[in-house]
Amino acid sequence: PPPPFFFHAAAGIPASVASRGLGDVYKRQGKPARPPSARPSAGSDSSGELPTSTDRQTEQNLPFNFRLLLVHGLFGQTGFRLVNAPTFLPDYLSLLAGSNSAVGIARALQSLGLFLSPLLSAAIIEGHARVKRFTVLFGIIQRIQILLLALTALLVPPQYAILVIWLVIGIWGFANGMQRVAFNVLMAKTIPPARRGRLVGLRNTASGFTILIVSLGGGVLVQQYGFPEGYGLTFLLGFALACLGLLAIVALRDCLLYTS
Repeated sequence: PPPPFFFHAAAGIPASVASRGLGDVYKRQGKPARPPSARPSAGSDSSGELPTSTDRQTEQNLPFNFRLLLVHGLFGQTGFRLVNAPTFLPDYLSLLAGSNSAVGIARALQSLGLFLSPLLSAAIIEGHARVKRFTVLFGIIQRIQILLLALTALLVPPQYAILVIWLVIGIWGFANGMQRVAFNVLMAKTIPPARRGRLVGLRNTASGFTILIVSLGGGVLVQQYGFPEGYGLTFLLGFALACLGLLAIVALRDCLLYTS
């Protein structure tokens, strides 16, 4: 006998409009006929689903958002790397406290904040249709810590500066963990999966070249102004670059959801 899903006219199935083609298969399987509106049409993807208005909005904003996220990586990542690189900040802490243990304590506090905050950030942004405001908010908190590092190096006496630096670095790590979650969600919503790898590669490559140039400038500041003013001015330079990157996020065109 023929398989149960194979149509035979002799089977006595009425040849109505709804029962032709795949409708016969569904009848043999005991399923309702697929309505014409649910069938794939021109412009639909391989799964037969029509693109939503949000998908079209994402594609329309893609060139603009792609360039802005590239600018954010160029300036934002460069600013943070300048301050958080394994040169200026550890060297400043070592000179400030006269001990390498001060560097280890600062790194431990930063890592602790980075470890604790992602779950809190995910709980805060969960259920919100738009997350750009959280990315901007957490980014502002990050940059305030860099500004406090610079002001501490320029204004606070060395005997008190180490305690302030430890506190600031701990808060910075906490804000960094929260911002990473929000930023990754924002990128997932605004950049389709096929473009994310290219964007991340371009961001890292561009910021890698710029950090070489900016690090030379930081070295000149340290040599010219010495300790601690030179380090404070270097941190201010990193703060300015990071703020330029944040402006790109502010101008980003957020969307409600991107479904991959």
